[in-house]
Amino acid sequence: MTRQFAVERHTGQGWAPIDGPGLDAYVSASGGTANGSELQYWELWVVNADGTISDQGDDTFGMTSLIQNAGQIHNTTRGAFTIGGEAYFFATNQAPAAMGFQRGGAVSAGGLYSRTTDPQSDLTALGLTPAAGPVRYTARSTWDSSDLRTPAAAAKPRNTVYTPKAAWSKVQESTT
Repeated sequence: MTRQFAVERHTGQGWAPIDGPGLDAYVSASGGTANGSELQYWELWVVNADGTISDQGDDTFGMTSLIQNAGQIHNTTRGAFTIGGEAYFFATNQAPAAMGFQRGGAVSAGGLYSRTTDPQSDLTALGLTPAAGPVRYTARSTWDSSDLRTPAAAAKPRNTVYTPKAAWSKVQESTT
């Protein structure tokens, strides 16, 4: 899996890029984490002969809200997040640990067996070659919290809490 962040945060004076550790620090106040420094990792899924996945691993994908303060909606962050990967099938009875995978090896992989280093040398040492693949998948999310109201409208205080309904986000998925 590869992850790419292209995020800017509003500083009050304008927009400034924010990197992986800075992104995590920015969202930590609201209890979130983006795992902004984990940009590449490998997952392993145990697939039975009938095609079912039985390793009890949960594949979860989510992105924390990139808003530092719960009460502020406009002028928080804008940017893009892309996650993608290639899946290969290896016919083997090897345990995940023999291939260097463990649960929690990569935080971003959730409950799946994972690791943050390329497993190719371990797979080669075990004599494993892909039986099928790759299947490629990419998801890209973009958003922009820029306050598009006129300066006069933005200056007026709000009497109610405003919650956007994903109006600033777009998600595009592709597989091959």
